[in-house]
Amino acid sequence: IYRLDVIPPVNTQLPVDELIDYLYDNAIVTECNFSMAKMYNLSSPQDLVNLKLIDFHGGRDIPTNRNEVKKFILNGFIVNNEETIEKDVDGNLHYFSNTSIGIVKENLLYSVWGTQTDITEKKKYELELIKAKEKAEESDRLKTAFLQNLSHEIRTPLNTIVGFSERI
Repeated sequence: IYRLDVIPPVNTQLPVDELIDYLYDNAIVTECNFSMAKMYNLSSPQDLVNLKLIDFHGGRDIPTNRNEVKKFILNGFIVNNEETIEKDVDGNLHYFSNTSIGIVKENLLYSVWGTQTDITEKKKYELELIKAKEKAEESDRLKTAFLQNLSHEIRTPLNTIVGFSERI
């Protein structure tokens, strides 16, 4: 669980890309629980407090993460189960599922409350399944090609034998 405060609050009517960059630079962690700190391999929630979104969200140029922030804005400052790819303090990649809601008053975004779940193991299994499926499909294509070639190679001499046997 976390809370980001936007300091100073931002006008929600700004163009989307400008708003995204503003949030990266001005959304600051003001609260989080121990579980969130642990996701980044930190020993205390205080290690995340006062960090800007850009400091732990992987930077403004990761397309998956930037898209998540864009969806947050375009969906009226709310998202459910959006995935991001982030690094912990040791540089290990983690996949997170985020649910966030913005606190907006008079067209100003003041803060963001949210939850984050580490889905790294789930994503690893998904990627392994995708690779296994692709490998099985490739094996099926190779088997089909082999059988087509074998069928052709057998039919040619058999046609010759059948042709000779009909003449007899």
